[in-house]
Amino acid sequence: MELDDTYNIFVNAQETLSSISFENLNERLSTDERRHSMAEPPGPGAVGPAQELALVHDAHNRVDVAKSLEQLNVLPKEAQRTKSVEDIPELNAFFKVIQDLTEGIKKISSHQQSITELNQDINTFGEHTAKQCAGASSLSSLSNRMAGMNLN
Repeated sequence: MELDDTYNIFVNAQETLSSISFENLNERLSTDERRHSMAEPPGPGAVGPAQELALVHDAHNRVDVAKSLEQLNVLPKEAQRTKSVEDIPELNAFFKVIQDLTEGIKKISSHQQSITELNQDINTFGEHTAKQCAGASSLSSLSNRMAGMNLN
């Protein structure tokens, strides 16, 4: 049943969150940040003697930074951090929980929409039935009055 699946999403998320060691995650992120700050080059224009700065230009004579970095075989800092983030299981588990909770919230919204539509259908049916009952009772009272009338 869909409600059971939705419930299980939140139960599993709770279990996963309780299994994550946030102290360990903090230590690993701090260590990773220190490692990246120590590995950064000394300055933006500093290039080692073995490396030659060869900039790649596009058709409009503008420097294409991405291609220039590729040519130097240097990964952008964000790519380095992305790789190191992938190596932290606690962080991966946390992102998985966020993804699961997002899916669970979408399912709850879908359930709420279905319930709202069902309530509208019930109300419409109830109004329709009430009108029919009211019409039937007025017909029966009319027939009772007509039966009581003397046509003479």
